[in-house]
Amino acid sequence: MNRQPLISRRIFAGGAALAAVTLAVPALRAQARLEKTKIALSVGGKAAFYYLPLTISEQLGYFKAEGLDVEISDFAGGRTRLAGGGGWLGRCLFGCF
Repeated sequence: MNRQPLISRRIFAGGAALAAVTLAVPALRAQARLEKTKIALSVGGKAAFYYLPLTISEQLGYFKAEGLDVEISDFAGGRTRLAGGGGWLGRCLFGCF
């Protein structure tokens, strides 16, 4: 007596592949821990229109949402203060020349 299998090899292989992909996707999307979470930035005149994206990102909490502790140091005087390098505190220096 010849019996029909309950499911075909194609359906079984497709289901196994789908299960493997379903289990692998979360591992692929996982992000590694940040190497450094505290960042110091120095800007020349934070209230200027030029730094609006930085200010908005800080005010809306985008840095904290990504796990970053950002400290923004504002130097009055803008370009002249930055060009002189007079005691800036941050690792990154932003400004227009």
